[in-house]
Amino acid sequence: MRRHETDATRPNVLFVFADQMRRSALGCMGNGDVATPHLDQLAEQGLCATRAVANCPLCGPSRASILTGRYPLSHQVVSNWLPLPHRERTFGELFGERGWATGYIGKWHHPSLASRHAISATHGGTTKASANSAVVAPLTAACHGINAVAAPR
Repeated sequence: MRRHETDATRPNVLFVFADQMRRSALGCMGNGDVATPHLDQLAEQGLCATRAVANCPLCGPSRASILTGRYPLSHQVVSNWLPLPHRERTFGELFGERGWATGYIGKWHHPSLASRHAISATHGGTTKASANSAVVAPLTAACHGINAVAAPR
């Protein structure tokens, strides 16, 4: 934490990674036929990536790229269920080193991320529990399918 930052001035950060969600699946992106009020509110109050593209057609390599900022051939996760090499650093680890409470909820296709991000148990690629339940549990109850969070401790 920087000297001038406090928990009150530090923003909460929430990344939502959804499988197969096109921009036309959200009300905030102009689809009047769907009701997505909570996601619309998140988009209105935060950042909504309107020109984002997946760099790989498989979710495992795409998630690894989002978490590391690197291409699949660089981080070597070129298929689902391949472990992310320990030499690769994720933004969750960087947030944690700077004093943020972090968690990862939902499907990921990365068995190696469980131990690296304080997620205590997985079943079928979905988390069942987290060592950081003060941050993760309320989000799990409110928003099924959220994948990564970082919040001030």
